[in-house]
Amino acid sequence: MDGRSPGRARATPLRTSVTGGATYTYRVSPSTSASADATMWSMKVTGSGRVVPPPGPSSPRAPPPPPHPPPPPAGYQFGGDNHGFVWTAASNRTAVHAVVTWSTKAVSSHTSIGTTNVYRKSTGALVAQRTASASQTYAKKLGSGSNYVDIHMVTHASNPFCPSVAGAIDGAFSITLTQSGSYAIFSGKHRQMPNHYVYLYDQSAVKDVYKLTYANPLCLFGAATCALATFWGSGSF
Repeated sequence: MDGRSPGRARATPLRTSVTGGATYTYRVSPSTSASADATMWSMKVTGSGRVVPPPGPSSPRAPPPPPHPPPPPAGYQFGGDNHGFVWTAASNRTAVHAVVTWSTKAVSSHTSIGTTNVYRKSTGALVAQRTASASQTYAKKLGSGSNYVDIHMVTHASNPFCPSVAGAIDGAFSITLTQSGSYAIFSGKHRQMPNHYVYLYDQSAVKDVYKLTYANPLCLFGAATCALATFWGSGSF
């Protein structure tokens, strides 16, 4: 007895060459000496073009160094906003506002992308200005009921001087608001750069919902270089 179950086929590994995008059919047929209930199996696969190395000893590889946000040329620097967590601040990198009309449960989206400024270090003179696209920044209604509205808010803005680089301000969250004055963020994450601030304003007072101070410019490249932060917060306003 060799420990194998009666009637079980014994497979022999087969290595073949494939071309990416091509389709191949493989069949596994029972041998002439197989039991009467043996079955032929077949499958169809499409080559991915990925090279799979043969099994064998391998040595650990160091992970590639993380990318760095491209700085302006030597002698120049980007300007910041010093925004902090003041909801009335005049400037910001990105901003998304959702306005709820409770009588109809309608939600309107209002976005803003701050201008990126480059200054000459030696004199402080402004030498260049560009503004990132707001096409991927928005607020939208997810659903509503007699006393609540669910809203999804997204912000994404890359460096307008280097739009081909992967780094970007990026985050999204979903929140439930009730007409009786309660709120709860129920999902959402963001890259930890720059400061992130969520607040509610009901035309009479401001309620701070979420605040997080930036961690590192490398966070602009996402989870590969910096852990994502989780939006959270619930209460009344």
